[in-house]
Amino acid sequence: TDFDFIFHDLFNGHSSIYKKIIHLLAAGMKNLDEIKKSIHDTQSNESSEDSLEEIVTNLVIAGFVTRHYTWSIKTEKASDNYLYRLSDNYIRFYVKYIESNRAKISTDDYNIP
Repeated sequence: TDFDFIFHDLFNGHSSIYKKIIHLLAAGMKNLDEIKKSIHDTQSNESSEDSLEEIVTNLVIAGFVTRHYTWSIKTEKASDNYLYRLSDNYIRFYVKYIESNRAKISTDDYNIP
């Protein structure tokens, strides 16, 4: 349960939007538009005081997410369209393996074949 407490404390009680972004990025790199579309498709009436760009920036500052620059081959310059990647390996492991099996783990029913 440390994951839930850490996110709640770090992000001032707005952890649900941060967790949604973490889950999206655990599946692979995405740009801000892809994140916005996915969040708006899954988000009910939950509103956030911060803009989505600010939320993603907070995840970058916290070290959970890395911003990767994209390049334009034609102009040979960096683009303003960044790709975001989940960079914290423990969180990736938690989201992919622990979270989905948390009930089994807590009851000691999880067996590795």
